[in-house]
Amino acid sequence: ALVVWGGSLLFRASGNVFFALFRNNELVDMSKDRFVQEAIRDNDALVLGTAVFGERIGTTLLKQVLQSELSDDWQYLLRNEVKDIEENALLSGIILSINIRQHPSEEEVIEITMPGMETSKKKMSMPKMPRFSLGTIGSFFSGFTGIFKRIQTPDVYLKTPKPSRSIKKWLIVVLLAVLLTGSIYFTLRRNKTQEIESEQAVFEQELQTQLERVQEIAQRDPAQAQRALDALSEQIGSVQGASTQIDEQLQQTYDALYASEYPEWNSLNIPVAASSVTLLSQDGQFVAIAGDDGSVWTISTDNSFTKIATYSELVGVTFGAHAVSGSYLYQPDTGLWFIDNSGNSVEKIIDQSGQWGTVLGISTYKDNLYVLSKGLSQVVKYLGIGGGQLSNASSYLQEPVTFDNVSDLTIDGYIYLLHADGQTEKFISGKRTDFALRGVFPKLVSPQKIVTGIDWGHVYIADGSSVLIFTSDGQYVKRIMSTYGHVLRLAVDDSEQRLVITTENGVFTAGLNF
Repeated sequence: ALVVWGGSLLFRASGNVFFALFRNNELVDMSKDRFVQEAIRDNDALVLGTAVFGERIGTTLLKQVLQSELSDDWQYLLRNEVKDIEENALLSGIILSINIRQHPSEEEVIEITMPGMETSKKKMSMPKMPRFSLGTIGSFFSGFTGIFKRIQTPDVYLKTPKPSRSIKKWLIVVLLAVLLTGSIYFTLRRNKTQEIESEQAVFEQELQTQLERVQEIAQRDPAQAQRALDALSEQIGSVQGASTQIDEQLQQTYDALYASEYPEWNSLNIPVAASSVTLLSQDGQFVAIAGDDGSVWTISTDNSFTKIATYSELVGVTFGAHAVSGSYLYQPDTGLWFIDNSGNSVEKIIDQSGQWGTVLGISTYKDNLYVLSKGLSQVVKYLGIGGGQLSNASSYLQEPVTFDNVSDLTIDGYIYLLHADGQTEKFISGKRTDFALRGVFPKLVSPQKIVTGIDWGHVYIADGSSVLIFTSDGQYVKRIMSTYGHVLRLAVDDSEQRLVITTENGVFTAGLNF
């Protein structure tokens, strides 16, 4: 049954009817859809016929005909394409061209006219292109007018050569009865749809609850979370009418959860307290500064490590950031220090006088230094003038930021501020950009460190026992799992091939495998 109601079409498949929608030069066969509800647009064309019509003609030929310049002889265009088609198959199809009027007209009755037979031309024994013109019925039906140039009067053709008036009257009655039946069906269907939507809303809420439980499990045991997702997927698959949105949400969860890697970690037995180590990336290798004794170590690409020097000034160092000619190191009690790339000299750059209050992190862009100051609720920018020397302190942020849970910052030309609840903000010239982390599951719980660099393609965030990797525009890529406890610090080499982390259990390196 095909019903047009209030600017929409409703189609219910019966198994012996062919129905297709031609829109924007594409023909969509809807015959096998159990129930179709579609808003009608200007210049749509509807194709309605018997199942025989659909099987014998086929959507490919119909599409070719509808894409051509249509004339009244549309059936002859089909016959030219398929020479052995049965005439009865052609007679069992109609095409309705539609143009919606913006304002409905007065109530009208469908007019059906029966053309006489013409014998002067053999081709007139075949019907012309059928046409419908529908008016507004009870102020619910939108008006239809033909969009094809040669349509003048609404015609419906029958195979009976000379139909009587009684046949015409009965045909009108039957059509009106069909429309009335369709309106009743639609009302019942609408009520049923509302009931289904209500049930589906309850189901979707339950899904959200289940996904939250899976997320809690994933924080402890990703493998168990994967099994829980499998069970949830089967549950969703057994529910008739589960929405596409549910399927997409579950698929995104799968993609994110299964994008977890357990790399082969290399343990570095550096004889220092790993929890005190500050990690830096410098010239293709890593540098580790031990805050417990002030020792400086390099970690080579073959995972060997070498002690460079020990400086009492660096005992208690908590943050570091590499610049062009060396690295800045922050010691809460004494201030800001600079160690050159060779590791042979250390110099105090800024004395600690309480000017920043609590410092949450430092980062560099080339020789410029940025201090994340909770006491000032600001990112303080210093211009680098070479050799670790700084000048012209200024406030970078031009918009207010909630510093209650800010935990770290990093820079690649943009400045990223990481919050302890997982929110990450991205700034340029002190102003926020439209940025958010997307596609991650489970969500970030208590991230503490964030790392990126100039010309890198990714941003790295330490959260619990994992390092999450995002593109620079915030799209989730994958999760690197630590099997040695929570990640305290991390660094990535400039080519983004290796990762180094510290946990309570030591210092470890692994390949990133992009």
